[in-house]
Amino acid sequence: MSKLSKYVEFYNRSVKLPGSGNVVTIKPLTTNLMKGLLLHENQSDPIEGEEIIDNIIESSVVTEDFKIDDLYIQDKYFLFIEIRKATKGDFFQFLYTCPECNNKSIINVDLKKLKVTNLKQIENSKIFILNDKVKLELNHITRGKQKEAYNLLKNIKNENEKQIEMILGTLAQSITKITTEEGEEELDIKEKIEFLGELPESEYNIINDWFVKNNFGLDLEIEMVCENCKYKEKDKMPLDNFFV
Repeated sequence: MSKLSKYVEFYNRSVKLPGSGNVVTIKPLTTNLMKGLLLHENQSDPIEGEEIIDNIIESSVVTEDFKIDDLYIQDKYFLFIEIRKATKGDFFQFLYTCPECNNKSIINVDLKKLKVTNLKQIENSKIFILNDKVKLELNHITRGKQKEAYNLLKNIKNENEKQIEMILGTLAQSITKITTEEGEEELDIKEKIEFLGELPESEYNIINDWFVKNNFGLDLEIEMVCENCKYKEKDKMPLDNFFV
């Protein structure tokens, strides 16, 4: 820190997390931290990309005893957006390439208008029947649980394969109980990932639909309109180059 650091005034803000309901105080990112982000803006490894977001959050949160691993995954992304708003403002622009005419358009997003759903607002039914032989109990997981799954995947070189396994790992950690005709099954994370990978698509979709139905936090789906041909589509707002 420079000898003039004591004269720099940070405007902290408090935000309430939609999952846990905890109030967390954040500060804007400094110029030096922003420069560090630029060094990683072309990061292609999806696991390292998640770790960069972790570092951004940990650099901004000033609440004592804050632990990134205790955050619901949805709360992590909520905090990430709030830090962007505190650092760069409420408006975000990105370049959109139209799949119809290949024209490039600038999309403007007002981050204040993104819909937020609190965990208490959803049904969040934890137990359901997968089929006539298997009953599952599912729950939302923390970043710490997600990291446990990702640690098994770091040696995978192919990025597409890694992304698929990341999804399976996250779903596997969400399974808190598996009950069959023979009773409750004790499976470790590797066995749960194998179990999910062996499911027929119809039953895998049943599990995935639970998360769609019981999702909370920020809705990052936005409408994108081509300035040239007026083609419209809805898709997730990209988070790469988010602080540029």
